[in-house]
Amino acid sequence: MALIEFVQTDTPDGVHLYGALQRPDSSSTTYGLDAVIFHHSGNGNFYTGSFFDYWQTKLVERGCSVLRVNNRGHDVIASPATAAPGGAREILLPDCLSDLRAWNDFAEALGFHRILR
Repeated sequence: MALIEFVQTDTPDGVHLYGALQRPDSSSTTYGLDAVIFHHSGNGNFYTGSFFDYWQTKLVERGCSVLRVNNRGHDVIASPATAAPGGAREILLPDCLSDLRAWNDFAEALGFHRILR
């Protein structure tokens, strides 16, 4: 079983975002993808959800890395001591686009080129 690595990236406006990366034991992929990035829905997070669990297992078994990530809108209210406001205080469009770009850049910096986002 491939290990899971906790990861972090920062948005251009300085928000720290966290996630988990699992790489397959083999570099041979069935799907022709290097990685899949799972973004949660509103008020969600990367560490819960049977949908993510099921597909992560299937993808990694078939040679595809999986990056499960938090956006600044994770959970209903994130810690007020951080720059991450949580879903209740997120300004969706500009914040979301900044978060998506940060995770895409992070994945590309790791060498992933064929990414399902």
